[in-house]
Amino acid sequence: MTFLHERGAKHNMIVLRRFFITLCIMIAAYSVIFHWLMEYEGKEHSWITGVYWTLTVMSTLGFGDITFSSDPGRIFSIAVLMSGVIFFLIMMPFTFIQHFYMPWLESQKKDMVPRRLPAGIRGHVLIAGSGPITLNLADDLARHGIRRVLLCNDPQTGLDLLDQGYEVAAGDHDDVKTYQKLHADTAAMLVVMDTDIRSTNIVFSAREAAPQVVIAAGVENPDATDILRLAGCNRVFQFHNVLGEAMARRVVRSSQRASIMGRFGRLVVAEAPVMHSSLAGKTLLDCSLRERTGINVVGVWDRGAFQLPGPHTMFT
Repeated sequence: MTFLHERGAKHNMIVLRRFFITLCIMIAAYSVIFHWLMEYEGKEHSWITGVYWTLTVMSTLGFGDITFSSDPGRIFSIAVLMSGVIFFLIMMPFTFIQHFYMPWLESQKKDMVPRRLPAGIRGHVLIAGSGPITLNLADDLARHGIRRVLLCNDPQTGLDLLDQGYEVAAGDHDDVKTYQKLHADTAAMLVVMDTDIRSTNIVFSAREAAPQVVIAAGVENPDATDILRLAGCNRVFQFHNVLGEAMARRVVRSSQRASIMGRFGRLVVAEAPVMHSSLAGKTLLDCSLRERTGINVVGVWDRGAFQLPGPHTMFT
């Protein structure tokens, strides 16, 4: 059982051992007192009978085939019964569940998240992190048919991502063997989306396991950019700056003719400002956009709300 070798398993085994030793001492002591009280009442029973009576009373089965007739014996029976209720019906289930069943269940859950990728895998993208940007990147890669694997060092996070349909691998982020098991040397790229300190450790470890892999990382603090590059990053992005520049282009650079937002094969997606152009203040019908450019307007974003255009839709 692998869970017996995990962290905290030794403490759990010690607690279970102490509990059962205490229980065995109680059963032995009750058996001796049983014989003493039976002799007091003038009855004789074997030692096996004493253990049998103790267990039947403590487990509340109480077959009734062996009973005391004196008050001291009945008081002793009550004490054995109450201690049995506490130890057998209350303490034993909770002790067993907390120190054996739950660790075993957690170990089974951890084993559900793979720790290595199959041999021969190539061209996959490894992503270290589990934030919103990471999941959006994973979704975009999936839409383009690129195999992506999310690296998680927390098994519970890995299980949650598995339930959401992502391919996940478990492992310590700062362990070189983790990236060897994930075949980082044949991966298309490693994308790091974690805190700056953890990202630096990830890049160091990954670069040692795969000297040629392309590594891209996001940073929170601009001062960490140079550190990540020295650690082995090919590209470093500060997403706050990227977002700020994109927003600034929409507001400040209104004289720009067009800004390319993305490319999908031969299809180029660009945006162009209406401000200070001949389209400003005109409706879709008045500007004759289709006749002049061949463009069909299929939708309009107005302050974050998508609307279907009509002839009287105005360019503002």
